[in-house]
Amino acid sequence: MPKDSDNIGGDYVGGDKVGGDKVTGNKYVFHGGAPSPQVAPRAVTVFVSYSRRNADFARSLYEWLKGIGFNMWRDLNEMEPGRDWWLQIQEAIENSDKMVLVVSPHAIASEVVRKEWLYARQVGTLVIPVIAEDIDFNEVPRWMRKVDWLDIREGAVDADLSRDRLVKSLLKPYERVRVPFTVPDLPKHYVDRPDKLEPLVKKLVETERHNPIAITTAFWGSFGFGKTTLAQALCHRDEVKEAFSDGILWITFGRAPDLTRLVNEQIKVLTGKPPLYTDLNLAAGELANLLQDRDMLLVLDDVWDPAHLKPFLRGGERCARLITTRILDVAADFDRLEVDEMDQEQSVELLRLRAGIGDVPDEERLLLEKLADRLGGWALPLELAGGAIRKRMARGDTLSGAISYVNKALDRKSITAFDARNPEDRNRAVSASISLSIEMLEPRQREKYMLMGVLHEDADVPLTTLEALWGLDDFDTEELAADLDAMALIKFDAQGRFVRLHDAVLDYLAGQLADPQTVHSALVDGWGDPHNLQDGYAWRYIGHHMHKAGRDAELRSLLLDWRWLQTRLSATGDTTVLIGDCERFQDDRAMRLLGGAIRLSSHLLDEPAILLDQLYGRLLGAEEPELVELVGRIGEGHPRPWLRPLHPTLTPPGGPLLRVLVGHAGGVWGVAVLDGRRVVSASDDKTLRVW
Repeated sequence: MPKDSDNIGGDYVGGDKVGGDKVTGNKYVFHGGAPSPQVAPRAVTVFVSYSRRNADFARSLYEWLKGIGFNMWRDLNEMEPGRDWWLQIQEAIENSDKMVLVVSPHAIASEVVRKEWLYARQVGTLVIPVIAEDIDFNEVPRWMRKVDWLDIREGAVDADLSRDRLVKSLLKPYERVRVPFTVPDLPKHYVDRPDKLEPLVKKLVETERHNPIAITTAFWGSFGFGKTTLAQALCHRDEVKEAFSDGILWITFGRAPDLTRLVNEQIKVLTGKPPLYTDLNLAAGELANLLQDRDMLLVLDDVWDPAHLKPFLRGGERCARLITTRILDVAADFDRLEVDEMDQEQSVELLRLRAGIGDVPDEERLLLEKLADRLGGWALPLELAGGAIRKRMARGDTLSGAISYVNKALDRKSITAFDARNPEDRNRAVSASISLSIEMLEPRQREKYMLMGVLHEDADVPLTTLEALWGLDDFDTEELAADLDAMALIKFDAQGRFVRLHDAVLDYLAGQLADPQTVHSALVDGWGDPHNLQDGYAWRYIGHHMHKAGRDAELRSLLLDWRWLQTRLSATGDTTVLIGDCERFQDDRAMRLLGGAIRLSSHLLDEPAILLDQLYGRLLGAEEPELVELVGRIGEGHPRPWLRPLHPTLTPPGGPLLRVLVGHAGGVWGVAVLDGRRVVSASDDKTLRVW
């Protein structure tokens, strides 16, 4: 049980008897707020969150709401013995429609109450604050200042009205709006590094009130030192999640990011609707609008180019940004913390966790310390060495023998002492560590693993794509993925059923492939029918892999197949995927026009079925034989009733219209060109927008 266990709200067995909507027998008496007889309030489940100091108030509130027919969650007496108490609280909050938060200075200071309302907001359970004691409004978390508070205490001004509003709020249908939290889970073998983490927490969060500090800062350091893991750990801290109460967004860049897609993905997270932007500036402008008046943290992970940051630095004056980068130029303009070597204790702990061993005798710990020192406190080689020790011990070796084997292997690869800050030394050490681990694989495992060098950087790769790449069934694929994860050669998420490779490992594998074109082609063949692909990775990256396989002619045929276009758009929800593949054919007028037609239509394609109408209307007058044939096939095979134009009716691609600007919620009544680069539009939605 938690140390503040009686903070958990909601259970009052053997409490005072209820008569109608009035509770007697204690100092709190609530009247009014009876629901309409047409309403069945027991369909609404309410969770009451309170602190021990406010138990009497909460008990009366609970019994009153229960007496007028609400379904009240009962916690302590309904908790299952032997099950984790917090998991049961989480389930209760998830299964409740609304949370009534009993507010007082003690409740605001309570760790358990804070965890309850924080989790409620994360899962989309509406939180309604009800005042139990007078409180300084400036002392509460910032999100509470943005919502209505109700004072139902006897003697409060408009207490009866507040009670009536509370009941109506509890009965009112509510669409769950989750506070976005897109941060990856912490690695299973996470080692705490407070020397690096605590200074950043202090930069981002006010110590006393847990309010956010809107700064842009950076974790900077060489690859493989654990910047991404530290950023994940920061985001999972309760005080950080509480401070950034409107959510935390995690955005992974890599060397060549599709910035428009990344911005669109954040828009989708914040709105719940498919994004419609094919122009980066328009998408970035919309994201900036969505970030206004939000207390959010944006983690911009693995940034290689300062220019890539620009779309994510606009707007959101109350938002903080955390950048992770290995490039000093990216971090140079911001407050930054360098991430370098782990200390010896942290290094040994990482080795121990990766090797899957418990506490060790002093003699063997000394061997681990020497190996940690040899690897320079560098997280990536340490993980690989720990995985190699695990593999060796699984073959029957002792811990001492396994450590000795790893040391001999490093000797053979001439890895004695190295400077982790020297690029040549780093590359040599990483290559040696990866090759050592690969050599410990069975020949068949090694053959399959090397094929992963063709995978797209910074992508979550589903097991179904690995089945296609490796030519294995689902069971053998998962078994191999688990083995590779145990050796730190990949990161395998068993629940999400996907894997990810560190980009240094991916670079190594790509450099070892003698014939990557053949491997790309084998992956495409392994997917089978391109009209019936099995996962999101395949639908998004099939164009990339076909191009790398030298199969542009096949890709072109697919892009001219309206059924495939519509299915792919439905699978990805992203027009930029189609446009990007059309742009691979720079000297092909038909493909340029097709990509242009999709671009002009993108603001309408939240419903993929509209794609066919748009292509028909925009390409009907095209003279290119392939487009004439495409339009004809759409006309003959359109899957639903539609108004089929006899003549070109929509603006075609290739003309003066480049794209449609989307964003106003009402009619646009005025447009002014400022300087040839910017335009201001005025709308009856009472806004001005600068494009």
